[in-house]
Amino acid sequence: MTDYYGITHPFGARIFCNKFFFWIWRKMMCKKNIHLFDEVWSPDKHCLCCDACDLTVNIKSIDLEDVKK
Repeated sequence: MTDYYGITHPFGARIFCNKFFFWIWRKMMCKKNIHLFDEVWSPDKHCLCCDACDLTVNIKSIDLEDVKK
């Protein structure tokens, strides 16, 4: 089983979770490669998906070697 890390963006509040916010973010930030990634895990898929533009980045492994504890 793949580890789930709970990677997400800081805009989890209900006020930000609407189509207008995501549309603005997609037009202004996704074009600059600044995405609203959420981690998605299922038995056949482990990836980061942008809530605004649906960009998907597959996670093969996460290197925690140099992470300060």
